[in-house]
Amino acid sequence: MEDKFKGLSYGEVWEMLDDCQNLDEKIKVYQKMVELGEEFIPDDLDLYAAPLDNLAACYMKRNEYAKAVPLLERALLLYRIQEFNDSDFAYQRCNALKKMVECQKELCNKTLAILYEHELRLLEDGLGKK
Repeated sequence: MEDKFKGLSYGEVWEMLDDCQNLDEKIKVYQKMVELGEEFIPDDLDLYAAPLDNLAACYMKRNEYAKAVPLLERALLLYRIQEFNDSDFAYQRCNALKKMVECQKELCNKTLAILYEHELRLLEDGLGKK
C-alpha cells in the first residue's frame, strides 16, 4: 500500500478518498494524510487536524475507541490553537469533543467523559451567544 502513495502530494492523497471502497482503505489514506500533514505544522494546522479527526472517526466505526482517543487529543489541541485566528474552528472542536465523549464512555472512563462533556457544554453555550 505504501508504494501507492509514493511521490503523491497531500491533495492527491486527499482525492484518493473518493475511490475508497471500504473502511480499511480509508484508514490507510487518512494515516498517510496525517503523516503528510505533519509537514504543514505550524503553517496550516487544519491539514493536520482534519485527517486526525477523520481517522479517529474511522476507528470509532470499528469500535476501536482506544485508537481514536490519542488522535482526538491531538485534533482538539490543534482546533483550540486555530480558534485564535478563526472562530469557525470552534465548530470543528465541538464535533471532535462529541467524539471524545463517546470514546471515553465506551472505554468506561467516566470522569474523563464528564470533563469532556463539560468542555463541550461550555463551548456550545459560547457559540450560542455569537
